[in-house]
Amino acid sequence: MSFAKSLTKKIKTDETVASCPYSNQFQCSSGQCITKEWVCDGIRDCEDRSDESDCQKKKCTSSQFTCPINQKCIPNNKVCDGENDCGDNSDEHNCDNYLSQTCMRYGDLWCYNTSKCVTKNYICDGIKHCPDNSDEKECTCMTFQYKCSISGECIHRDWLCDGSKDCPRGDDENESLCSKFWIFSNFSI
Repeated sequence: MSFAKSLTKKIKTDETVASCPYSNQFQCSSGQCITKEWVCDGIRDCEDRSDESDCQKKKCTSSQFTCPINQKCIPNNKVCDGENDCGDNSDEHNCDNYLSQTCMRYGDLWCYNTSKCVTKNYICDGIKHCPDNSDEKECTCMTFQYKCSISGECIHRDWLCDGSKDCPRGDDENESLCSKFWIFSNFSI
């Protein structure tokens, strides 16, 4: 055996003894290091397949979804997002039931008669995210917003009396309101 081959063999042997340099890595039985996210994902990443052995024992956390075929754990927000994250499309089945339960569990809003979940930070933001505008109803309006009289949704004050009906019944363009608005606006200039 040549000196170079002997040295290479010695280095490879030493590498298998050392642990992976980063905490987010998994060490294969061969010593190879791979990212932990690749462990038990149904794809052989280690040359010796050690990243896919003992995967039945792996349990996903409560913030993760378990793919039924390969036992891969994916974040809950990846379920029913239109992307095949499990590899067998199982994360895209029964979405109406899954989304409504998950959505309400985290305090978000489930849009009526849709499969859409609006996260908390988009509720009462003055922008319609649900087809029925339910994400903008029953809101306490901010000082820079106007509350539509019938629907209760909040719209930006800049949209008052601008010639475009932004409230469902158009009360943001009501003649009585706009005459007061223009008097006040002209007076304050």
